[in-house]
Amino acid sequence: MVNGIKANSSHEVESAVKEVFGRLFGLEGLSLSGLRTVHLGKLPVFSCNHDWTPKVILALSLVRQIEGKKTVLKTVKISGTIKSLLKNR
Repeated sequence: MVNGIKANSSHEVESAVKEVFGRLFGLEGLSLSGLRTVHLGKLPVFSCNHDWTPKVILALSLVRQIEGKKTVLKTVKISGTIKSLLKNR
């Protein structure tokens, strides 16, 4: 879950994270990871196969710019399933 994002920029966050992830692990890694974004209200939530979680966190931490603005993304919460993330929100 990523916090502090304006509603209209969550898609830009998704694009930035996938771009960094793709540069790090290539198209094959992007495919194998199952990386996708679920939007919970205004918050983008990144979902992936559990083996790829540390790599997704790395990609999140390496995003430095979104829409030309300096950015720092912070992992707020990690959960085993989207359902448990919603329950404990």
